[in-house]
Amino acid sequence: MAEREKMCRTRRMKPRLSHWLEILKREDCGMLMGKGWAVTLQSTIVMPYPGTRLYEEALENGWFRVDPKDYDRFDMTKPVLRTPDMKPEEVMRICDEIYRVFLSPKYMFRHLIRIRSWRDVKYSVRGAVKVLGHVKDFARSN
Repeated sequence: MAEREKMCRTRRMKPRLSHWLEILKREDCGMLMGKGWAVTLQSTIVMPYPGTRLYEEALENGWFRVDPKDYDRFDMTKPVLRTPDMKPEEVMRICDEIYRVFLSPKYMFRHLIRIRSWRDVKYSVRGAVKVLGHVKDFARSN
């Protein structure tokens, strides 16, 4: 996997990671981001929104931890689906840890040395605000 991301970066592409706990390990995220082989990362809990196939499957199989009609609970602050091998708090802790990759000195340094324009500065500031917001949200939900 890392070779693919490294190849993309050497060709001036900007790989973005979308994290699913089952597919990508936390250590991989840190390594790929720290080496600069991926430039952005998104880590979220699975949310079965009403009207989707996942929502219907969750209803049929009894996967909901909450009332599936209580749409206020679908705000991504806590998992609404049961996880057989993790507590909801653990899922949220893992998401929080993944976002903290952006706060590592190695990632920050690599990102700062890539800034070339005022547009890059504005992009970096917007990104930093979003990351800090995610970290704050996950800290509040734990």
